[in-house]
Amino acid sequence: MHYGTANRTRADSFALSSIVQNVSEAITMRTFRLTRLLSPLIAVVLLGCDGPSPPVEPKPTFKIDHYKFYDIKTSTTIAKVPVQLKDQFHEDKPLYATVAEPEYFGNPVIKTKKGEKEGDFKNPMAHLAWYKLETDRSEPRRTLRLTNQFGQQTVIIGSASVLLAPSLKSKKGENVPGDRALPKSVGHYVGYLILRPVRPFQGPLKLRDQFGTDPNAGIRQAAYLFVPADKTADGRYYPRVHPEDHLVAFQLERATVPDGTRRQTRDQFHTLALDFSSPKYLAVPTKKKPIN
Repeated sequence: MHYGTANRTRADSFALSSIVQNVSEAITMRTFRLTRLLSPLIAVVLLGCDGPSPPVEPKPTFKIDHYKFYDIKTSTTIAKVPVQLKDQFHEDKPLYATVAEPEYFGNPVIKTKKGEKEGDFKNPMAHLAWYKLETDRSEPRRTLRLTNQFGQQTVIIGSASVLLAPSLKSKKGENVPGDRALPKSVGHYVGYLILRPVRPFQGPLKLRDQFGTDPNAGIRQAAYLFVPADKTADGRYYPRVHPEDHLVAFQLERATVPDGTRRQTRDQFHTLALDFSSPKYLAVPTKKKPIN
């Protein structure tokens, strides 16, 4: 009786040990399988809910300056000029338009934010004359993502209403030399009204141009997008320059008004005596991408 009881005890212990071993092996196998199934999910959680971070886009570089546009007046009667324009929105079907009166004039300007080191002009003699552009063509609304030194902005643009033309400006009390060639380092731009304004930057700016320095200028909302364009007028063709470099005009505030500034200007349309007054826009070099 004693030996039988002992044998049953050993058998029961062996059976229990086998059960425990089988259960342990089953748990280990299921844990392995579960871990293998969950590994991708664990990796996503560790990297973030949106998966791996997207690559950082390089900071854009530009071959054109910033421009400070001033309100202007002239006593000269302006003759309208018909033009044919091709830009990235009108490659297949040119835009036929009429260049009307000048509205603003742009000086190259050095822009710095607080704490930044002041840079240099790229093309100090290359100015831009801002003309009203008249056209009967209605444009579809386009949604674009813009990148510039103020970050990224998503905008909706409407129809073309402005043409920027390369221009020369005289020194004070002088005329533009008749033999001086128009600047070739900057081209023509078609300006599109921005329908949904954005205001990406609030801080003060230091702006320095040929009229002086604004130590505490501010900007308001984006008003126009300028797209590089080919221009044909009077049978002469002018190709676009730096086709990837666009401009966005932001409304200026707290900008210094030049004191009694009169200059002569010359572009492919007119030679004019202009009286400069309030600064209106800061045009910032920009890259653009369409949003489908």
